[in-house]
Amino acid sequence: MGMVPTTTEADAVESGLRAGLQTRSADSRAFEEFWRRIRGGNLIPRRGDFNIARAARFVRDLVLMEAPAPDRRCMRIRLAGERYQEIAGYNLAGRDHLEHFDHDYRDGALTTGWLMFNHPCGLWQITPMHTAKGYGQYIEVTGFPLGAGEDGIPLLLCHVRLTGELLHTRGRQFSLDTATDFHFIDLGAGVPDWDV
Repeated sequence: MGMVPTTTEADAVESGLRAGLQTRSADSRAFEEFWRRIRGGNLIPRRGDFNIARAARFVRDLVLMEAPAPDRRCMRIRLAGERYQEIAGYNLAGRDHLEHFDHDYRDGALTTGWLMFNHPCGLWQITPMHTAKGYGQYIEVTGFPLGAGEDGIPLLLCHVRLTGELLHTRGRQFSLDTATDFHFIDLGAGVPDWDV
């Protein structure tokens, strides 16, 4: 497993992150192990290889969304775990993940999602999240691609973990900022050469 940093520790510390958020959690690593088991010998698991019952340990923190494509500039959420929906304050299923980002961050999110499927790689990042309850915190996001099903749309399977690191929030609505730390995870095809 190789990771390519796109931010430096100094940048992250400067943005207010504690050094403890600079490393992946045990939950993130366990989620990667789960994903690697379901893919069998394939570079990317088929959608049918994913069985929610086998992901019981992670189900409260899962987000399953459509991977974007040049003709589909959205990341529609198919499934959002209970904890993530509690934080958002509403049902996220069917909504475009991008609507929670400022317009300036949407192209980066689209490119990242496209690369995760088309240059098969995983993603690990720390992201500031703001809540409708007037507080924010950093979340750890770990994501991997799933092959297309009968509808022809590939998916991204993500684990979202609350870090407990609170931050100043700017409003009273659910939203996400750009990642403060970001790494692609090598799944066997290398990692994209993309300078964010």
